[in-house]
Amino acid sequence: MNYIETSTYIYYGEPKQKDTKYYGKIYYKNGISYHGYLINGLRNGYGEKYDSNGSYRKGYFKDGLLNGEGVSFNKEKKAYYIGNFTDGKLDGLITCFYDDPKRVIKKNFKDGIQVKEVKVKVKLVKKKN
Repeated sequence: MNYIETSTYIYYGEPKQKDTKYYGKIYYKNGISYHGYLINGLRNGYGEKYDSNGSYRKGYFKDGLLNGEGVSFNKEKKAYYIGNFTDGKLDGLITCFYDDPKRVIKKNFKDGIQVKEVKVKVKLVKKKN
């Protein structure tokens, strides 16, 4: 394992290799952290990025941005967004889960902007003991 400390981050993981995927953990001094695959120091492949405010993103990254299937949790809104991301932005039909378990909404996004909302009724099933 490799350990590197700079003025802005601490890196712990496989040795950095040019143009080759490697796994590492980066802890930025501003409170952001990333655990996952990198290429040339950029997030590439599956990873998990945690913000200092408690929000996070998990999924497949390309050139540092979430691309493909992923999950985004916004702590301020207490909301989970599950679906497709393009260049770090919500893209397509996204399932949104909120603090209230009865509030599940499908929203259509294009370039990170909501296009259309489709309300989904959720039936909670009580577990029998």
